[in-house]
Amino acid sequence: METLPRCRWSGAGVLEEELAADVLLAYSSLSFSLGKLALSAEYAERGLAVLPGDLGLPTQARLLRNLARAQAQQGLKAAAEQSLQ
Repeated sequence: METLPRCRWSGAGVLEEELAADVLLAYSSLSFSLGKLALSAEYAERGLAVLPGDLGLPTQARLLRNLARAQAQQGLKAAAEQSLQ
């Protein structure tokens, strides 16, 4: 997925970055449910990369949770703890 331009608004008044991050969050959650842990972590990381600074903090928190959960299930305890810091 290519990086979206900064501060572009959708017709609904929501930043495109936030929409992209929400989609990546859904992909991450679905991948985790299907047991595709590495893919779940990758989608979470991509979602975090789309959201700059303090944009979409609730979504960032969910992406970090998904990332840590996927890492923990893969046995990457230190990485999971770092993701939650």
